[in-house]
Amino acid sequence: MSSILVDLLVAVATALVLSFLLLRFVHLHGPWRTPWAFPLVIFLFAWAGGASVGAGLGSGGLLLYALPFVVAGLAAAMLIVASAPRHDLKTQEDSEAFHREEEAVAISVVVFFWGVIALLVAAVAVAYLA
Repeated sequence: MSSILVDLLVAVATALVLSFLLLRFVHLHGPWRTPWAFPLVIFLFAWAGGASVGAGLGSGGLLLYALPFVVAGLAAAMLIVASAPRHDLKTQEDSEAFHREEEAVAISVVVFFWGVIALLVAAVAVAYLA
């Protein structure tokens, strides 16, 4: 039970730091406009990555223990941010085209989000049950 709590705290800390850095300084948040979606996905990626990879790294100190969490969270954050669409809206026509495109992909982003959440929760559960 204590290992789950430590993993949870390390994953939360990783998600908060990475989300703060990306949202505050770089202004990148992925395809979601809600402030909680990006940190939640990063948290679950960090937890799933750290729980599955970091099982044998506990004796090397906190830095070595936290490394798989940070690497998994950072990799997920970079993939999400890199795949998020960027638009340079210079004219009104560009703005209208962007809004039409945004409406067209809104459902797929929501389905992707909840699918990723379900897969990551399953990965965390499997890491602790196995």
